[in-house]
Amino acid sequence: MIYAERVYGKIEINEPVLLELINSPSVQRLKGVGHGAYFSKYFPYKEPSRFDHCLGVMVLLKKFGASIEEQVAGLIHDVSHTAFGHIIDFILGSGHLQNFQDNRHEEFIRRSGIPTILQKHGVDFNSILEEKNFPLLENKLPDICADRIDYSLRWLTYYPPAKDFAQEFIKIFLSSLRVNGNKWVITDLKTAKKFVNIFSQLNLEIWAGPSTAVMTVTLANLLKYSIEKHYITMKDLDLTESDVESKITPHLKSDNRLKVFFQRATHPHKFRDTQTTPDIQTSMKSRAIDPWVGDKRYSELVPEYKPVLEKTLKPVQYSLKLVE
Repeated sequence: MIYAERVYGKIEINEPVLLELINSPSVQRLKGVGHGAYFSKYFPYKEPSRFDHCLGVMVLLKKFGASIEEQVAGLIHDVSHTAFGHIIDFILGSGHLQNFQDNRHEEFIRRSGIPTILQKHGVDFNSILEEKNFPLLENKLPDICADRIDYSLRWLTYYPPAKDFAQEFIKIFLSSLRVNGNKWVITDLKTAKKFVNIFSQLNLEIWAGPSTAVMTVTLANLLKYSIEKHYITMKDLDLTESDVESKITPHLKSDNRLKVFFQRATHPHKFRDTQTTPDIQTSMKSRAIDPWVGDKRYSELVPEYKPVLEKTLKPVQYSLKLVE
């Protein structure tokens, strides 16, 4: 199969296990799960899907010579995400951690058709579940990994301020990227600096920004209320986002409170900081990277970045008043 990948260009995928996994229901469902929850309702541009991201992670690992097992792990690393992604963490009260998907990853995969596919192709299922076996795919912040590299480059291709330079930067970045043992290394300090700055900008404006905080809390409130009223169940969140919405909308005519929640969740709101009677009070996970540049950390080569890194890695607190 020749796949025209948005970030990495055309690539050939011939491995039977990868092709069967790509076409499996568990992976195909991710086409209906966005990477940014209700992003298109709050921002005037599109978002990548979890499917796009998972396939991209697999392709990135393939391009840099990772084992077939690590490519498999990359392809399925997000299959346990619920509809609306990390919104489930805010429903459950762990929004600053955003770890629900990680905690249920093994259980979700075990009850899917994925183990049967892996067994058919001689891939050790239990090995695939061990994150420590795949350091190129996943590691802890502030390291870079295939997951973080892909979602940052992918979001860059959607981000309007980057439209004039995104593709050229991606080409330069990938040409300067290397695998050294079990870690990713950027060979050029100038490229590393731009990547660190891009990652920071995306974090400030998209992943942990105030508009995202409003989007996240209003959507979480809508879903929590819908669950309380039995319009949807927690199990329904294992469907696609359009499936969940289609279960909620029939009740709008008969439930005025639901209508208020729905209106807030689906229409952007202006807001302002406040310390009294906030409508939105939440903590957002914040991300920052400190990649290896040659044999040194970026923060070693650019010491003024160290305090910025430490500050950015702390959750961002929001107390906001909606302006109707």
